[in-house]
Amino acid sequence: MNRSKMFHWRLAAVGIVWLAPAVFGQTTIIRDDYNTPGRGTGFLLNQGINSGIHPPATRLTGSAAAGLRYLYTQGSPPKTTAAYTLGDNKLVVAAAPNSGRFTLSADGSTPFNFADALGVNTATPAHPVVYDISLKMMNRLSGTPRFSFGLGTQETTVDNQDFCLQLWRTNSTATRYWLQKRIDSGSSGVADLNRPIIRLAADTYGTEISLLIRVTDAGAESGANYHSRVQVSLDGGGTWIYDTRTDADLPHGWRLDGAARYFIWDQAGTSGAGVVAYDDFRVIRHDPFTAAPLAPEAGAANLGPTVNLSVAVSNTAPGDLTVTFYGRETPRPFPGPDFCLVVLPDTQNYARETSAQGQAVKEMWFAQTEWIVTNRVAHNIVYVAHLGDIVQNGDIKGGKPNTTEWRHATNAMYRLENAARTLLPDGIPYGLAVGNHDQTPANDPDGTTTLYNQYFGWDHFRDRPWYGGYFGQNNDSHYDLFSVGGLDFIVLYFEYGRHGSAILNWANGVLAAHPHRRAMVVTHSAGSDTTPSNLSAQGSAIYNALKSHTNFFLMLGGHVFKNGGEGSRVNTFEGRAVRTFISNYQGRMNGGNGYLRLMYFSPSNHTVRIRTYSPWLDRYETDADSEMTFGYNLQLPDGPGSPGTPFVALATNTGVLPGTITTCAWSGLRTKQAYDWYVEVTDVGGRRMVMDPRRFTTKTKFTGNTPPVGHEGLVAVPDDAPPPP
Repeated sequence: MNRSKMFHWRLAAVGIVWLAPAVFGQTTIIRDDYNTPGRGTGFLLNQGINSGIHPPATRLTGSAAAGLRYLYTQGSPPKTTAAYTLGDNKLVVAAAPNSGRFTLSADGSTPFNFADALGVNTATPAHPVVYDISLKMMNRLSGTPRFSFGLGTQETTVDNQDFCLQLWRTNSTATRYWLQKRIDSGSSGVADLNRPIIRLAADTYGTEISLLIRVTDAGAESGANYHSRVQVSLDGGGTWIYDTRTDADLPHGWRLDGAARYFIWDQAGTSGAGVVAYDDFRVIRHDPFTAAPLAPEAGAANLGPTVNLSVAVSNTAPGDLTVTFYGRETPRPFPGPDFCLVVLPDTQNYARETSAQGQAVKEMWFAQTEWIVTNRVAHNIVYVAHLGDIVQNGDIKGGKPNTTEWRHATNAMYRLENAARTLLPDGIPYGLAVGNHDQTPANDPDGTTTLYNQYFGWDHFRDRPWYGGYFGQNNDSHYDLFSVGGLDFIVLYFEYGRHGSAILNWANGVLAAHPHRRAMVVTHSAGSDTTPSNLSAQGSAIYNALKSHTNFFLMLGGHVFKNGGEGSRVNTFEGRAVRTFISNYQGRMNGGNGYLRLMYFSPSNHTVRIRTYSPWLDRYETDADSEMTFGYNLQLPDGPGSPGTPFVALATNTGVLPGTITTCAWSGLRTKQAYDWYVEVTDVGGRRMVMDPRRFTTKTKFTGNTPPVGHEGLVAVPDDAPPPP
């Protein structure tokens, strides 16, 4: 397997060093900064107040659960879901008939119980759990409704919230709020409480009020006296304006009446104008132990293929700790900008400067790549795929090495590598397929491709960050990796005529190793020689071998003369479409007149538009076979953008002594990639602490790897290895 390029990790031995005790730690249970623009209304996934939530990478962050989202829970009849949306980076509820209440859910159907995430299952009066809830609330309703945020153990009515804070405008002309408490009888030991706490300053109506709620949670309590506690602050904890332990209305103290823990929003405005808004919600748990990250530093850059992760752990309670390291490739936002992939059909006539249909010249090819370079920014060109038949005469022409045609090829294609002109340090990513005319003898996949590999072999591409690896002993079949706009792609290249079990097994292994990359196949002979819209034997074999991969969506080929060298088809497997497009203009006047394909991807519209253009003629073809648009959902089903990879466990270190440093080595990392990592610490009592994730990035290039050994499988391609013999 291609161990240097695959997304996989290897772990080294654990190291421990003594440290002085550290202070208490904190764990972010959930956070929502409402920093995603609204999109529609209601509670459906990726709409309304759930805009931007795409499990497992979601707008809501924290350690509680992957894919948390908002859920409408109450109302008889309920407030219309159209009343709920995001606006001005706030969660907004508009005035509408009936009550409205919502909470959080991990499955989209049932309220999420935060008890485990908060660690209250083992909380006692002697060993309580402390957590802070912070949020902002604002009321712009023209009337006098109360609106609320509460903590509860049952998800029924507001009367059953164990503790609730309400902002109340006492009359329709008031310029200030009252802050009220609402406490259920089961939590107070007396009758339901609904009384003012404090009158806020003048002119607070219509402004955001910042609330910090500190909960000292003693777990599910019984008996005559209660030990849990709520404190409320308007200045981030500088001054506590309310405390259940000093509340005369609570002769028995206060408790959470049950074992479950829910966060509940309630908005009772039914008429009038204006909205209620909630902002910057987060829950942070205070932990009796801590994990202080030491290395790498937050935001560290230019790291190598192996990164040593280390944290210092401490504990105020007795007993060893268990530390689990987690990591992932950093997901990227979706959708990104539109971008263009350029397809270069058969260039053999330009390389030999002759054709049966007029006069082809090498300058037609030069014009193609020159146009790509000069228009990279304007068209956001991110990748170029050559469909094969790069030259006409393979290794030999007239009994001599065919260096002239291949030098024409390098003159054309190497322009894409010019850092100064492309404004990219490694140039524009590109790959080339081996066609039947690139083989010697022609049409023989077991023949030689010496000059192709001399000029476009793996040793030429090995330092390019987009280069993935090769099959067998040379670069005749290989794969590339490129990323753009929050999306990752993989492009598999098959040599003409090669579709036996060995290469198909290799291709399956490559795709299996990159499930979060949209997959394209380039092979010179994808379409039938007689009917371009049908698959060739090679195209059919590739499709059938790879169709089960859910990320495989596109196959490109040239070679075919019929029907003007153009054709397309759609194959469907288990409801997924794989599209094949054929383009080859060598049979046209002047050997093709420099026509190429432009594929414009629009992630926000989930479309791909294909145009056919000649930089030599400055002319578009606009017939149905040359210009078309198809729908394609660029969003992978399991995350926004790509890779959308969930965190996975890298190592679990047990028996870690408080006051020590514990480590693991994360290896097999890819070049030019951002990574996130964190640790989870568990004590002997089962209490958990989760460190906030840190991020680092790797170098553009790695050096110092050992040479590979070629074989019929995934082959490692180190950056500094010599070319194959």
